[in-house]
Amino acid sequence: MSNTNEFHWERFRREWSLDAHFHHNFPSHQVGKLKPDAAYFRHVIEALDVPAERVLFVDDNPLNVEAAGRLGIVARRVCRRRRRCATPWTTWDCSPDRAPAPAHAFQLPMPMSPFPELTK
Repeated sequence: MSNTNEFHWERFRREWSLDAHFHHNFPSHQVGKLKPDAAYFRHVIEALDVPAERVLFVDDNPLNVEAAGRLGIVARRVCRRRRRCATPWTTWDCSPDRAPAPAHAFQLPMPMSPFPELTK
């Protein structure tokens, strides 16, 4: 799921092969819905044909995380922190009910800062 447009999505596909890292992709401009709209999340659940509790959703926006969680989706908020390390952007679960995970727990490609090691 991504709130995006056709120009950005094409760039993500071309430069980072973002679509190739997932079995399914649901960019908002193709679905016609935006996060945190519950209809967007329901569309994904129906398209995947799995129970909501079998879907993992991570996002840095608490509104999106809360909206997904209300539908029974396993939803976790991740925060970006600038750190001195080989990989400049690290993210971790910063949901209020969770202790922060180690900085290496999640490494997600961020726009304008692609990580070549994730494409290996």
